[in-house]
Amino acid sequence: MASGLVHLSESFDETTCVPVDQVWLEGSKASFTRCLKVLLGPQYQRSEDARQREEARFFTAEAVDGLLTKMEGFLRRKSPLILAPDLECTVGPRIAVANTTDYQSVVTARPVEYCFDAARTKGHQYPWPGLEQFGPFSRDTFPKKSPRILVLCPDTIQGKVETFVRHLHDGIAIQGRSRYSAGFGKTFGLVNPKFVVHKAPWLATTKENLGVAYRRAAEEFLANSISPPDAALVVILDEHTDLPDAESPYLQSKALLLLAGVPAQEVRLSTITQAQYPLQFTLQNIAIALYAKMGDTPWTVDHDLTISDELVIGLGIVEVSGSRVEKRQRFVGITTVFRGDGNYLLGHISRECAYAKYPVSRTMQWSSTGKDDKR
Repeated sequence: MASGLVHLSESFDETTCVPVDQVWLEGSKASFTRCLKVLLGPQYQRSEDARQREEARFFTAEAVDGLLTKMEGFLRRKSPLILAPDLECTVGPRIAVANTTDYQSVVTARPVEYCFDAARTKGHQYPWPGLEQFGPFSRDTFPKKSPRILVLCPDTIQGKVETFVRHLHDGIAIQGRSRYSAGFGKTFGLVNPKFVVHKAPWLATTKENLGVAYRRAAEEFLANSISPPDAALVVILDEHTDLPDAESPYLQSKALLLLAGVPAQEVRLSTITQAQYPLQFTLQNIAIALYAKMGDTPWTVDHDLTISDELVIGLGIVEVSGSRVEKRQRFVGITTVFRGDGNYLLGHISRECAYAKYPVSRTMQWSSTGKDDKR
């Protein structure tokens, strides 16, 4: 902004500048977020976390019920409401959600049972206790008994990352009953899972594109390895989570790793440095995600296949555009196909293509594999 003018980097009508008194900030969350990131800098994430905690107070069941009760009282006092000439409405009491002799509003489904063997003889009401008791569903068929997992992190937090990796590998001991005591290998029936910490030299490249630094570190690791790792954990600093795609350390390293056939899992510094009590539940989630991304099944659910054999097809859709003023391109493809009990049948087999070309692309793919289109 100079001489009372705001210079535009892009516009719909090729306007290059606008008088400052004619500029308004768009009333959207994205606009305010962008401004706050510039104004607050490194403190933005702390401010955003505090805002989310305050916002969450208004979305609890008690808070929503209180708001509805307040709206009911206000609208009933204003009743009848004039909607149009000779047309009015009256607001009555809130409708209670309850079962009647004529209609069932509330239907209680039977509890889900998680299964840990193909015969459905090993089951548990909760997934993690079932894993600890029986092991994973694919315990006897999982080919990677000694997986090697890359842990990519900036060199500024190497010590904290190594502490987290030790907890992930060996388990965590806290007062009372630990919710992650066995560790990654014992829980999933693995022989000797190996976590290899590899550093991105962030201390020496603070002025460089962070995504480039991570990508280069991943390239270096892959180039010096006899075989690619079975999975990767990409640890990033909290202030780097919302960087543009071209600078994102996770997206840049993930793109390279996927080209090498290595699935990746992101984890933030604030996540791995939690207090031990909440950390044990985070370790459960990360361990399950890693095991599943390496290609096998932690559990399935009890599903009566004699009655119906359901297929669930996952579609991936993305719209790509360089900016708001450019035309958007829409791409679509089948990402996953799995049965109703959670067993995966197919994954990532459909080529991405433009949305308008998707029916032709799918027909050609089914024909090339010799499969019936009607299936």
